[in-house]
Amino acid sequence: MATGMITLFGIHMAASADVHVEAGSYSSITFAAGNRVDTPEFSNGDILYYIGEKAPGSSFYADYKVTVPRAGAYSVTAVTTLLASKYTTDYMVSANGEEELDAATDAVLVGNVASKTYPDTVQKYNIGALELKKGENTIRFRLRDDDLRQDGIVAFYMDYFELKEIPFAVKKAEPMADLGVFEQNTGVSFDIKFNSAAPDDMSLKFIIRDFWNAKVTEDVIKVKKNSHHFRLELGTFEPGWYSMEIYNGESLAGSCTFAVVVPQASRKKYDDTPFAMDFASDWLVKGSKDNVKRYLKAAKLAGVTWLRERFRWSEIEAKDGEFNYDIMDAAVEPFKNSGIHVLNVFHDTPGWARARGRDLPSDMFKIYRMMKNVSERYKGTIDAWEAWNEQDTIFLAEPVDLYSAFLKAASLGVADSNSGARSVIGGFAGNTTKKAGYKDLIFANGAMDYISANNYHAHINY
Repeated sequence: MATGMITLFGIHMAASADVHVEAGSYSSITFAAGNRVDTPEFSNGDILYYIGEKAPGSSFYADYKVTVPRAGAYSVTAVTTLLASKYTTDYMVSANGEEELDAATDAVLVGNVASKTYPDTVQKYNIGALELKKGENTIRFRLRDDDLRQDGIVAFYMDYFELKEIPFAVKKAEPMADLGVFEQNTGVSFDIKFNSAAPDDMSLKFIIRDFWNAKVTEDVIKVKKNSHHFRLELGTFEPGWYSMEIYNGESLAGSCTFAVVVPQASRKKYDDTPFAMDFASDWLVKGSKDNVKRYLKAAKLAGVTWLRERFRWSEIEAKDGEFNYDIMDAAVEPFKNSGIHVLNVFHDTPGWARARGRDLPSDMFKIYRMMKNVSERYKGTIDAWEAWNEQDTIFLAEPVDLYSAFLKAASLGVADSNSGARSVIGGFAGNTTKKAGYKDLIFANGAMDYISANNYHAHINY
């Protein structure tokens, strides 16, 4: 236990403003969590865990009663399972039923936790800031309903969390446009949110700079005592990229960036353009699928017409011939009727389909069947399928003849699906680790007769 902290009947009371709370000392919980003991690497020698099913419509959360001596902002640090991982369940954190912190998107990694019990599974995070009232507060850790493991299981561990009193500051400058991408004719505006009620009437200065760090404008925000946020209306800007810094006196209180683009309505419309993006939202976009929709909207405003995605074969066909589309259906949903073309690349093979030490399936009929199946299912949403990624590097163990067979089998599956989707050769890397002539051998194998497009990754540093 931290110095100056007492635990009494499940209520955590702090003589100082710092509070340490063991995960197992909840006041109430809605799931059957276990408590793993004899784990000296964790605080108090134990850790809360749950690995099991979750009934549809149920809500999993643990509440903790915490008492602090002063009202104000408190940072939340927690030792929990990996965040934004496909193998664990993310969570939200709130105080007294107010706005939730999304751990998957808001948290910052503080450090790794070396554990023999759960290796590479538990880490320490700064989740963000909560506003607490003087006296007793209820802190809730709620497991996300839409973040189950591939096998439909909830996986969650927590050792402890800590609360530390922090000064008044800007919690978030929330843009009134998705991802801070504004159209030129809409005007730029932000909801400036504070981490707690303003302690007094105060003035906050903001400075906006352009891409070249030239000052565009500066002004003062007048904030009234007890305010929790302030609506900042900035008017219109020329197209470009901008940064904004907010100061409380001489101290930086918050910062953000935003972009302004030419309005879509005034642009020429093209069915296709050279502008594309390696999106990889299934890997990189954290939090709920609503965040993917926000990224899609920003991509369209940026003029992107094609996106590259990375959905996994192993998530669809975990067992030979047994197709489960629950995970991929959810991942693909935001792209339906988005007006953006999608190219998907598979560069994984389920363990059951390949020999040890190999990357490609032993039986090429398996990739044919897979590609025919997925192309049929996502007709009209996924417009092109890429067969592997950078096969001329360490990403592929097999020689050129086997890759050529894989490419042909995958392309035939797409063609036989009658989906109208295109087949694309796996992207060649500019820094190839294979012998010279690798690409020539693939083409000598007749690869061009099976694909709609060649594919090359330049790997240029700008």
